[in-house]
Amino acid sequence: MGPLMFLVLGTLTILASVAPAVVYSLVVWWLDRYEKEPVGLLAATFLWGAVPAILLALLGEFILGIPFASLFEQPAAQFISGSLVAPVVEESVKGVAILLLFLLFRHEFDGILDGIVYGALIGFGFAMTENGLYLLGAMAEGGAGVWLTVVVVRTLVFGLNHGLFSAIVGMGLGYAATTGNAFARWGAPPLALLLAIVVHSVHNLSTALAADMGWPILISLVNNWGGVAVLLLVVLLSWDRERSWMVRELDPEVEAGLLSPLEYSTVTSYGRRVGAQWGALSRQGLGEARRVRKFHQLATDLAFAKRRLRASPDDMALERAVDHFRIELAYVKEGMSES
Repeated sequence: MGPLMFLVLGTLTILASVAPAVVYSLVVWWLDRYEKEPVGLLAATFLWGAVPAILLALLGEFILGIPFASLFEQPAAQFISGSLVAPVVEESVKGVAILLLFLLFRHEFDGILDGIVYGALIGFGFAMTENGLYLLGAMAEGGAGVWLTVVVVRTLVFGLNHGLFSAIVGMGLGYAATTGNAFARWGAPPLALLLAIVVHSVHNLSTALAADMGWPILISLVNNWGGVAVLLLVVLLSWDRERSWMVRELDPEVEAGLLSPLEYSTVTSYGRRVGAQWGALSRQGLGEARRVRKFHQLATDLAFAKRRLRASPDDMALERAVDHFRIELAYVKEGMSES
């Protein structure tokens, strides 16, 4: 391979690794319709998956792979490491990060959807770096043809894999954050981690077998895209659940005069919210659109804080948060009416 071709493929490798991860992350960000997570925290989550998680996973797989390398021939050792060791190490490393987010930023976990978002972002960061490493290897060993094949397989056919695996773990923690059942609260996260490891292991095992037999690739496709379909169903159910929270918690604010009936109907409908924000942008410009968006976000924050307070009525911090959101909401509303 000539220097020019190497430079071209190297540049394309960066683009082919980064662009899909960014696009997939933006789609997941959009799926969090009502209460967007802090952008800074999402970026940190993505970067954890892209750098520390990869390094820890490589180290863990190397150490745990040593016994298998000494007991088996190289092909068998690689098969065991890829099918069993890698899923355990990689999902554990990513899972620890999601757990730390849950413990350090507990107030950001309002439900299953938040767990899915944080989990998927870690997974896409991990996939970005891992895909880059695989593409560099393909470029060095097989040239442009092999490189292109790896791009299609890893970023398109199986491009959602790591996001799916980690989102399963996040879903378990999100469920733990909202359930009132103590057994489910403690049991859901480890069960979700086990499920993520199993789904990951089935993918790696079937793709490894497909190199010789071909047909096992169908198992991997059903395993991965079936998992994505189930995850999307959970997202749809989460949208309905979050909307019901807002309908319930904001209704008293209409009676108290903080929200008008029209504002209430707009805030509790994603379609009306988007319409109101675009309407403000077209009629009064970007500044008013931002105020309307902030108004909708504060109303959502108020509803979610009230829901958490309902579950923990003695939490003084939540009481202060509810009062704060009411004050901020009234202030923004006054600015909207004056503009």
